[in-house]
Amino acid sequence: MGNNCFSFSYFLFSLLNKII
Repeated sequence: MGNNCFSFSYFLFSLLNKII
């Protein structure tokens, strides 16, 4: 479960990087 949360966080971070 923890790993899944980390994956989601990484996905959000990647999206933010693309927008910026």
